[in-house]
Amino acid sequence: MPPRLISLIRESLRPAAATTTTPEGDTTLAGDVFLLRWAALSIVTLLCATILQATGLLNTLHDWQIMLLCGHPFYLSAEGAQSSFLTPGGTFGLCVGLTLYLSAVLLLQRRLQRRSHICVLSTTAIILPGMICVLWESVFYVAQPLICIIILWCLLVPAAAILRRLFS
Repeated sequence: MPPRLISLIRESLRPAAATTTTPEGDTTLAGDVFLLRWAALSIVTLLCATILQATGLLNTLHDWQIMLLCGHPFYLSAEGAQSSFLTPGGTFGLCVGLTLYLSAVLLLQRRLQRRSHICVLSTTAIILPGMICVLWESVFYVAQPLICIIILWCLLVPAAAILRRLFS
């Protein structure tokens, strides 16, 4: 391998020690700012998803998914439509893991187009098990994980584009 490529790889693997200075003269590490943004984004996303689930607004999406799975071409049986793969607590646990991981990955991406591509791929990865669950005669509700992905996308792509235009 060329020495220039090796040095670039080493620099990219080295932890960021960049500091920023606030107007008061305090210095903060770039990693601290990233951690703060990651935690705030994750908490806001999970709070919104929890509120939507607690108010019952996601039940309409659950009903729509059941109607889709019971019709052509899936033909899920009535017994299968009444059993769910995950409990509400299990679905929330899935949302927590998905939100924590996806928010960190999306924050590391600088380009808004890459963020959108990652959200589309993660949406596809969540929808597919929700559709092929008919093979196991059960339902995997995908509304709450999809809401988490949509909220993350809304906060990190359109909102980020608007803020960049306002403050640049």
